[in-house]
Amino acid sequence: MLDQATHLFRLQAIAEHGSMRRAAKALGLTQPALTRSIQILERSFGRDLLERHAKGVTLTGFGREVMQSIDRLSRLWQLETDGFRDANRGNQGVLRLCAGPVWATRALPNIVAHLQAEFDGLTIEVETSGMSGPFDDLVAGKIDVFLGGLQGAQGLDRRLQQKVLSTVHDRVLAHEGHAIFAHIDPAEATMPQVVLDFPWVVYTADPAYERASVQALYSALGKAPNIKVRSQSLITVLGLLQHGPYLGILPEAAAQGVMGPRLRALPYEQPLSLIHSGAVYRAEMASWPPLTRLLELCARSAPLLTAAR
Repeated sequence: MLDQATHLFRLQAIAEHGSMRRAAKALGLTQPALTRSIQILERSFGRDLLERHAKGVTLTGFGREVMQSIDRLSRLWQLETDGFRDANRGNQGVLRLCAGPVWATRALPNIVAHLQAEFDGLTIEVETSGMSGPFDDLVAGKIDVFLGGLQGAQGLDRRLQQKVLSTVHDRVLAHEGHAIFAHIDPAEATMPQVVLDFPWVVYTADPAYERASVQALYSALGKAPNIKVRSQSLITVLGLLQHGPYLGILPEAAAQGVMGPRLRALPYEQPLSLIHSGAVYRAEMASWPPLTRLLELCARSAPLLTAAR
């Protein structure tokens, strides 16, 4: 009798191919054998896994939940089998990183270079976080670690762990020749209402960050800013701040090292908001050497994310 894992991995193949026929061909099985595997799983779980239609099959809602677990188990098995082949456990395989824009530009290049030097057989894949958020992908095993703001990490799945590495200062930025600097008094303790007279650009790739930054402005000023541009691209937001009449709220470190017109923070001692930044990863990977070393390197590089004024 086939074990449960074999049936689950057959379900994974069906989901990937979207067709019983194509999955059977890829696995070198007959279609009836594949159908029996799905029937065994559905009887075991007491719920349907697939919806059949004229063009093939799709996962049910419950089927998608099961697939998340299959993907996560596949990733764990991949790491373990790589370890069997490698006497220096962790020097083979793939480490999949997802990073927020400040981590990706300020700290990650140096971290990846150091990690690659220590684990020369390791392949490192880096992607930037987007609108969907990384935590579902972490649970499913599609990525191994997320580096970025933790404002969306409340109520994490029990299989995930987080580690706070730094506190990032959010400030209002403008190019150094902006008219706003003629209207503000550095001796003032609070931000003047005049900032509401200027157009604003908002970074939107991370919905939790967008909400937190706009709410921080509203709390400081008692009124929502005049948002004229929203962009998921940090490069676009920085370019608009450099060359346009816009104000924007960003982590101060994001503006460091930008080529072209220099960006300045409005001169108020207190940052507009403080965002905890760090790493989120699956608990089952906590002892994997490349991940433990990555976290050590991240902790060492975290001060780069808090720019000096």
